[in-house]
Amino acid sequence: MKPKHPRNAPQPPRGGKSGPTPSAAATAAGVINNVGTPWFELGAVLLLVAAGASGMLVADHFKLVDLPGCGAGSGCEKATSSVYGKVPGVGVPVSFLGLAYFGSLLVGWVASRGRVAWSLRGLIWLGGFVSLLYVGLILFAGLFCKWCLAAHVANFVFLLVAERVFRPLRLTTGHVGLTAAVFAALLVGAIGYDATRRAAREERGRELNDATKQQIEQQAREAASRAAQPAPSSQAAAPSATQATTNNSAQPPTKPAPTASQPALGERRVFTGRYRLGKPETAMRVVMFTDYQCPDCRMFEREVMQLVKKYPDELSLSIKHYPFCTQCNPGVPNLHGNACWAARAAEAAGMLGGADAFFKMHMWLFEEKGKFANDEALGRGVAAAGLAWEGFTDKMKSPETLANVKADIEEANGLGIERTPMIFVNGVELKAWNVAGGLAKMVDELAAAKLPARGPENDQPPPAMERLLRLFNETAPQKLPDARDDRGFGAVGSGPEIVMWGDYQEKGSREADAVIRQFVAERGGRYRYLSFPFNKNCNPIVPDERHADACQRALLAEAAFQIGGAAGLQKLHPLLMQLGEGKVAEKLDALAAEAGLDAAKLREAMEGSAAREGVDADVKAGQRTGLQGIPYVFINGKRIPRSNYRDLPILRAFLEEAAKAR
Repeated sequence: MKPKHPRNAPQPPRGGKSGPTPSAAATAAGVINNVGTPWFELGAVLLLVAAGASGMLVADHFKLVDLPGCGAGSGCEKATSSVYGKVPGVGVPVSFLGLAYFGSLLVGWVASRGRVAWSLRGLIWLGGFVSLLYVGLILFAGLFCKWCLAAHVANFVFLLVAERVFRPLRLTTGHVGLTAAVFAALLVGAIGYDATRRAAREERGRELNDATKQQIEQQAREAASRAAQPAPSSQAAAPSATQATTNNSAQPPTKPAPTASQPALGERRVFTGRYRLGKPETAMRVVMFTDYQCPDCRMFEREVMQLVKKYPDELSLSIKHYPFCTQCNPGVPNLHGNACWAARAAEAAGMLGGADAFFKMHMWLFEEKGKFANDEALGRGVAAAGLAWEGFTDKMKSPETLANVKADIEEANGLGIERTPMIFVNGVELKAWNVAGGLAKMVDELAAAKLPARGPENDQPPPAMERLLRLFNETAPQKLPDARDDRGFGAVGSGPEIVMWGDYQEKGSREADAVIRQFVAERGGRYRYLSFPFNKNCNPIVPDERHADACQRALLAEAAFQIGGAAGLQKLHPLLMQLGEGKVAEKLDALAAEAGLDAAKLREAMEGSAAREGVDADVKAGQRTGLQGIPYVFINGKRIPRSNYRDLPILRAFLEEAAKAR
């Protein structure tokens, strides 16, 4: 009787050709025939795609790239910031684990020439199962992230390839050890780098909070000194804090007459919300501009509520609204669809039940993340606020609630708001509110300092222009990419060094460019313009073709430099900025003639590889610098917080400030 061959024993090659078979010793050691080239290469490509997509998400987490499709409000941002974006119980981003897993498998696959044995089969199946779960979440939970999807689909297909080449043997210890070592190195490296960056941010935040505390204490000392001086008999007495606002008042505070020093964006008033949690006069007065669908606002609200309970006599809290919803705030991205109605619901509760009802509704809205899908859901919030349902929706939909929300929005705009939460303590902005334990530490220290209890009538934050200039002065300069060549405007050393990434077809870039070139012509300085066309045909890190002619205009600028040098580009650049709509190809002859350049040579240079390489170099330089939007402007190495703000000449102010500092 012939012995049966084991089902998976090594077989001789098919097709009638004989060949050597592995020896028993070789088989025991796990040395098997290499996987066929097509399967090996396919597996390597799939793992490379998965590792690359995970790596891009890691780079986005570290703000090293401006990842297409992962901006604020995107499915990618929702996925990475959701509970599914972190490893449960650990808090490590899933992208870190994905990079380590896919990267180590790729190394092991290549090192072993595609051998998959018992050592890795279970791990690959586990990874495939996890990928299948995540694909389901991406498709059915509203968390669409194309980078996540690419990684998990590639991994699942790799599972099928791995099954195709599976052998019931053991990999060599060296291959298993190499795979494990790479996994540990990638994961520990990402976690360590993240921890280092977080520690640096925390340290910088503590420094900012210390500066905030010192400013609050200085203001208190100055106020005490002024109070000790007798007032002139002709001067009218200032209103008391209890006259300005009370715990249960539903009326906005009276606005004082404007003065010449006031901001151009609305009158200043007593800086407090319509409703206060805490006493009318306290040592620490916290004012928060918030959005009920903002996760960071919800985090801060929990922290400050604990402090209100800890210091009921020393700390008060009042709320102002800044919904990131275009229904009531047209100047912001439409990130939170129900935020306007949530703010109006809180206002309605305050109008009907005073401060007590306002804050009960306020806390309920944060618990529900600012969402109520129907009257039944909203009714639970009304009941939580201790109010009757009858008449509530009429009050919420009334012009009065909308007017109150819009008044807060206008006030926030006058202060230069750019995100929520925007928090003030005694009128001083808390820039590092999100430092772990930072607010509690500062409040504890202020409480120990025994500041006098005062009302909000003297809490006056600086207007937008002053605030943005302070931010600019506090910004640390950074190293920018070296100039590829000498093509800028102005003279080196004659004034501020200015670098801007922009798009010849984008309105903000055109406006900023005009301000900068005028300043350099009048006051001196050196200005370099770098292209960042918002069109994926020549800029792969943007998601669409928002500006259809942007690539051609950037290529034409490169061509002008190639055939006419810096002088040629300096003549053509303003013409491109003023071009308006239409295709540059149709106007090239006229542009060339006005700039004194040869049109035929321009066309030839535009189509050459050097022009594309030049545009690509500018794009990559911006990406390395952390570009997140255009225009992206640096002055003396400092990134400006913004190039425009409503009708304020903010960019010119930054340039003047930089010129004074030289």
